[in-house]
Amino acid sequence: TPSRAPLPETAAMGYSSLHDAVMDASVTHVMNQMSTGDVDAAASNAGYVESAPVSEEEGYDQLRDSIDEQIAALVATKEQVNQAEATNDPALLKAASASLTASLDNSTAFWEVQTEGDGPVPVPYERVIVYPCEGFCVTDLMALVVLATALTFITTGEKLHKYLICAMGMTIGTFAGLFYCAQLGIEEDKPKWSVSLAAGLALWIAVMFVESIVFNALSMGIGGGVCMIGYSVVIQYIPPQPEYYMFITIGVGVVVGYFCSNIVKAAALKVIYSVMGGFLTGSCVSYLFWKLHMTQGDLWLDNLVSHGVGLDLSKWQTLTCVGVMVVASFAGVMIQNATAKKGGKKDDKKKPAKDEEAGYGATDKK
Repeated sequence: TPSRAPLPETAAMGYSSLHDAVMDASVTHVMNQMSTGDVDAAASNAGYVESAPVSEEEGYDQLRDSIDEQIAALVATKEQVNQAEATNDPALLKAASASLTASLDNSTAFWEVQTEGDGPVPVPYERVIVYPCEGFCVTDLMALVVLATALTFITTGEKLHKYLICAMGMTIGTFAGLFYCAQLGIEEDKPKWSVSLAAGLALWIAVMFVESIVFNALSMGIGGGVCMIGYSVVIQYIPPQPEYYMFITIGVGVVVGYFCSNIVKAAALKVIYSVMGGFLTGSCVSYLFWKLHMTQGDLWLDNLVSHGVGLDLSKWQTLTCVGVMVVASFAGVMIQNATAKKGGKKDDKKKPAKDEEAGYGATDKK
């Protein structure tokens, strides 16, 4: 193991080397976000010559040196505080405070870079799963409401279309509200679901006046949902990307869905309700797995709109949820076909003919 550098013994101890370490780590972090061509161009313009990569042992030495330098800075600051107290020198105390503040700021920046995995010792990216609350909570109630809505769509979607068209608008509006809250960073259940339900209610009211809006919203929701699921599959297997990538992808799907609204409107209502009911049913099953700490709840509505949760197709729980969606969708079509009213009108019973030659009030012919 290489010998460590001796501890500094002045008030400014370690500041320069710590600052250099922070700058090196920050430059490395920025360069990791750049393409190879961008890095080469920047290095050429700046005349920068890339240094040899730091070994893991040297990286740990840098971390230990940073800690030692911070301890030395604290000890030196304590001595300055004692001296300022003994000599009653406010200027010395002020200088000690400023020196310690600068040292702590640089040390914090250095360790933040290390926390992100881009410091002297690279750390592989690990996804952190946040499970729902213990016991019965607001999210559980919303899952039950979603399940009830899904079963209603599957069994009586076409028959109760006159009423369920508003519920469909409520569902799409709520889903859009969840995505909006995710972009704003609203994570608490009560404000998040309150805003989402308010968005759903607004779309519900709009549907009551103009039913065609629902088909446009449904088409846009389907387009955005397909692109969102596709993005979730891709993000599961690649390094984290900027959040606006997901927003742009969903926006493209929404625009494409809007222009395809006539196709969606021409589709059979029973298929639309069955597919939506199947999707919501599979989403509720995904929430159940998430509640039981068996998976990250990939297909639950709240997690689908989250940038940090991907869609892991290697998990049997995820494949089970997808299977439930498919089975429930086909079951909805079959159930609604079986319960649909037969077409055609009943023949009206012919009334007995009257004597055309008879006047008003004449009796029927026998």
